[in-house]
Amino acid sequence: MKIKEFKNIYILILISLLGCSYLGVTARREPITIEHEILYIEKALAEAEEAFLRGDIEDTRKFCDKAIFKLLTVEYALDNDEYERLQSEAAMLRIKVNHARHSQAYLIQSDLFPLVWNSRVEKWINYYTGRGRKYFSKWRERSRHHISNTKKILKEEGLPLDLAHVPIIESGYYPFARSKAGAVGMWQFMEKTAKLNGLKIDYWVDERMDPHKATYAACRLLKELYDNFGTWELALAAYNYGPNGVSRRIDKYGTEDYWELYLPRETEDFVPKIMAAIFIMNDPELFGFEPLEKKKLKYVEHPVNDSIDLRDVAKWCGTTLNDIQLLNPELKQMCTPPGQQYNLKIPRKCYKKFAAVYDSITDEEKYLTKEEIDRRIRRVEYYSVKSGDSLWKIAKKFSVTTSKLKSWNSLTENTIYPKQKLKIYRHGI
Repeated sequence: MKIKEFKNIYILILISLLGCSYLGVTARREPITIEHEILYIEKALAEAEEAFLRGDIEDTRKFCDKAIFKLLTVEYALDNDEYERLQSEAAMLRIKVNHARHSQAYLIQSDLFPLVWNSRVEKWINYYTGRGRKYFSKWRERSRHHISNTKKILKEEGLPLDLAHVPIIESGYYPFARSKAGAVGMWQFMEKTAKLNGLKIDYWVDERMDPHKATYAACRLLKELYDNFGTWELALAAYNYGPNGVSRRIDKYGTEDYWELYLPRETEDFVPKIMAAIFIMNDPELFGFEPLEKKKLKYVEHPVNDSIDLRDVAKWCGTTLNDIQLLNPELKQMCTPPGQQYNLKIPRKCYKKFAAVYDSITDEEKYLTKEEIDRRIRRVEYYSVKSGDSLWKIAKKFSVTTSKLKSWNSLTENTIYPKQKLKIYRHGI
């Protein structure tokens, strides 16, 4: 079924459930231009918005349904972006109407905090369903790999399951995410905070990039913040801004109401973004997103006793290096740490194949030699990005490819920033 056909069916079902006030509109196609039709839809949505602002719920529903039915008659002539924009505006108005009427037909609840529908939350719903739709779609797609395990850990730790939506806002559920300030991983830990919460960071590993270990560390930190501040709104503000910063603002403005505090812009937006994510993730079809099946990463841990090159692991498994890195994102140097036991995650589908090879070869064939490890340590260096630099210029300077630069530094785009540290392997590891 095509995306638009699915959305049309979904909208019709939604209107049927909620009660349509404009069934008089027919699918008759008038001999006028598509531009005229778009203006008609936009005018109906504007009238619906005006009706909502003056508290006239019935008129809001009437004009909203009028726009939706007209949209269904002309969707064949609209490009995807225009259709998405108009459909999202109509869906948003429908949600606001039912929120105002406390309808049981559509009511999203959260175990994290009471969901608030205000201008600060609505701004981010508008963005994630409009101009930022492509980003939110990517974040939803990534979340499929990790959100089930995240919720499992939250449940185990006795925390609200909706905290699983925090990494959507923090990193788009990307284990390799790295901010300009130096925060790393799905939960965006700074190095000092990560170490205080039990994560290991050294030359070989950065456990901030391990979704499993980082989630446990986030649970420890979030519990502490909630115990200190008493509400999840303030606890999450402290997670973003720091507990001392939030405490100072509480003292300065004499309130513990998150919505009344004057905080830095990023922190003022943090909780509204999370609320927006909860609204959308709980009923994505209503906001024009396709339903997604869960896609949990399946693996089996295999202990290794020394340093193994991940490219060899991929070869023994008969899979790609990317598959191995996706399961073991904390490994910084394309190999397991030398001189210690490490539980390497192997894709379940090829575990038997890996184990058979691993058990049949000698240690000399399995592990990197001391000389190889020493050489690997010596040939890595860090380059500080300067104003005017580009990945292409840096790659040319060091006689490497831009694709290798991106791989070494877990970059998904070509954007780099002044003072950013880039890892360079001199001999093309």
